[in-house]
Amino acid sequence: MNHKESERGTNEAVSADMQKEIVQMSRIERSINSNPLNFEATRWAHMVPILRPIQKAILLVLARHADKYGCSWCSQKTLAAEAGCCDRSVRSVLQIFEQRNLIRRIGRMGSNGGQLTDVVALTDWPGRILIPDTGHPMLGRYVKETLQTKQQWSQIRAQSRTMLPPDAARVSDQNKCIQTNTTTVQYDKLLEQCFEALGCWATAENMRYLVDDIPTLLKWLNLGLDLRRHILPVLAEKAKNEEKIPLIRTWKYFEKAVCKVATKRGSPVRKEADQNSPEGQKIRVGV
Repeated sequence: MNHKESERGTNEAVSADMQKEIVQMSRIERSINSNPLNFEATRWAHMVPILRPIQKAILLVLARHADKYGCSWCSQKTLAAEAGCCDRSVRSVLQIFEQRNLIRRIGRMGSNGGQLTDVVALTDWPGRILIPDTGHPMLGRYVKETLQTKQQWSQIRAQSRTMLPPDAARVSDQNKCIQTNTTTVQYDKLLEQCFEALGCWATAENMRYLVDDIPTLLKWLNLGLDLRRHILPVLAEKAKNEEKIPLIRTWKYFEKAVCKVATKRGSPVRKEADQNSPEGQKIRVGV
């Protein structure tokens, strides 16, 4: 990179920083164990109509790390590494997101004057909770809603509701199947535990493919495999022992290893015909 390109990159970064608000606060360290994957925000990110793959990848990473308020504070290097791009692409895409009102960036400055990672709020995610007027519980009193984000949240929430007549809405609520709702929660719990076991292998791209392949996981469970005894240990062991992160399009990537562990531990796999039985239809997900 020559001197002119370096200077241009610096000017772009400075210009981007001038467009965001800066607040002074102490550094916030996020523990890996205290950062469960945000599946609700990730599902929303999958449905956002963005044409370029790199934009989708970065939005998925932001959604994955977001808390219940839609806020994440990953560094640009982390975003670039998990999305598979360079830092400059991250800065460019974040500016595009701001122009589309998908996100709001809040720059942070430490007590010693040093620059900290930005807070990125997914303002267009309808499932998030509004940040309290007193400020974000972890990020401090300066990270809070603006009048614009409050109005945007209200409009998005109203649009996301199913537009049904009052009588029809009541009938629909009365006829909801409790078992179906419970199953949906179990699906989310199942995926959450599997992705936590995968660790760094749970990249945005791998998660996108594996969420779509949940029938394979359900098939394993219905055939008698146990999530905690057979599946999760294999996922964790694979991700731990291999340095290079592969592209995983299906859970069948782990099938031989999972069946091998089940055989060693004396847990015979039932025949596929058993899936049609009432016992085989239950989803056994550890809590």
